[in-house]
Amino acid sequence: MKTVTDRDIAGIPARNLRLSREVFGEFWREAEAYSAAQTADGRQSWRAGGLVITCRWVACSTTDVNGQRSLALRPITGGTPVAYEELIEAEYVAAEILAAKDPATRRYAERPGYVEAVQAVLRWVWRRNGPRPVVDPTTAVGAAS
Repeated sequence: MKTVTDRDIAGIPARNLRLSREVFGEFWREAEAYSAAQTADGRQSWRAGGLVITCRWVACSTTDVNGQRSLALRPITGGTPVAYEELIEAEYVAAEILAAKDPATRRYAERPGYVEAVQAVLRWVWRRNGPRPVVDPTTAVGAAS
């Protein structure tokens, strides 16, 4: 689990968000904590991973890969690690296109909920045309068990 510090939040490029750093930071901390709790319980989901890696990428933060810290990669296309406006828009479009495809045959088909999680975060923080993503779907009103 990455501990999201006030310094991490203050370091997010303002141009990468279309909402306040504080609001995004609260969500990012919640997503990291949820993912860590799932990992501790042995039930890590691709959905939780999608939320976390998208937050890290948009924030220009790091992630741990095989014991080494590196910049978070783009969550859908994987390429150039540093997030900036044009890349965030391109990643948003890639997530939207991928989500429109048949879930059984699309890229990341073996990662249920991953694409939808990435899509939800980018819709919310970049396009501002969606609600704040739900971190723990079991606590959402009307969520399926």
